[in-house]
Amino acid sequence: MPKRGRRSAGSWLRELACFAITRPSQFREKSSQWFSDVVFLQKHERWSPLIYLGGFVIECLLKSVLWPRRNEPRMRQLLWRSHDLMELLAGCTALDAEIRKPAFAGVWSAFEFLASWTVRIRYNPKRPSTDDARAYWQRLTEVRRWLLGRV
Repeated sequence: MPKRGRRSAGSWLRELACFAITRPSQFREKSSQWFSDVVFLQKHERWSPLIYLGGFVIECLLKSVLWPRRNEPRMRQLLWRSHDLMELLAGCTALDAEIRKPAFAGVWSAFEFLASWTVRIRYNPKRPSTDDARAYWQRLTEVRRWLLGRV
């Protein structure tokens, strides 16, 4: 029996699991947290987890844009069941139209590359090369910077 005023050993984990998004800023904050972790991983050349978490950096930013439309069935599906970056961008119609403009061709190209990311990569034991990981890092930071200027 836990002492009065003390949490049980697993209560903090249950508390984290019960968290609910209530504002789009929570997606942006989580994206920022993931990016801080990605920066750490980049400095220590931990390429596989950098790439895995990097996808969530972009996913959370896109989901922050979708949040105001969360009551629409399609948006609800994207928010809670999709990790597909291209699908998420398509739901953000204004962003999707803007990123495809010729002025942002470089950002669009970087986004297309990042959109091949999937949560399933967490199971792949293959390690990316340093060159591949650095190219991913460059594209991630470029797309993130562009999105931050718009979300």
